[in-house]
Amino acid sequence: MLVDDEGTKRGEVATEDARRLADERGLDLVEVAPNSNPPVCRLMDYGKFKYEQKKKSRVGEKKHHVSHIKEVRLRPLTDEHDVTVKTQHARGWLIHGDKVLITMTFRGREMAHQEIGYEAMKKLLAQFEDIAKVESPMRRDGSRLTTTLIAKPGVVEKAEKEREKAHKELTKDGAEGAQEPPEQGPPEEPEQGPPEEPPTMEAPPATEAPPATGEPPATGTQAS
Repeated sequence: MLVDDEGTKRGEVATEDARRLADERGLDLVEVAPNSNPPVCRLMDYGKFKYEQKKKSRVGEKKHHVSHIKEVRLRPLTDEHDVTVKTQHARGWLIHGDKVLITMTFRGREMAHQEIGYEAMKKLLAQFEDIAKVESPMRRDGSRLTTTLIAKPGVVEKAEKEREKAHKELTKDGAEGAQEPPEQGPPEEPEQGPPEEPPTMEAPPATEAPPATGEPPATGTQAS
């Protein structure tokens, strides 16, 4: 059974005739159902077909995200700066498709003032209203107060599109910068100060002359 590149079934065609038709159209003869009776072959651009299959596979793998549970641990009187840092991390996890478990731990005297922890938890949850919703409400478990957040519908997809857009723009800017490098002038010479004066050489101290004795200097010969 032969199916041409337009999807038209041509019925049973001899193998040689099918190959000749493929050559005439610049296509490949591919056996797509070898176990059927009769076997089914199709005319196609096999290289293009493999490329599209690989591209679809990459897109599917990219969209498939395994969700993990990330935990944020706090205390009722955690420093405001630490809370801000932990909140930023949690937002990043949420827009990547992960769940966030927030745990408020009470210790010592904090057990007697748990209302402070409840108020701190409510204040923290308010910072996620734009991107997340509560999957499991606050509940008490011994000395801990916990709740779980999950991203709202469309948040992960929107963040993914923004990342792809930013990546394309960055790639485009990099390519343009590589094609048209900025003009560079000659390297600047380091600043030089006035020439240093050669060091002054001090004259050696004068040698004192031997004292005068009034006798003529001795010579190497003696008069006879």
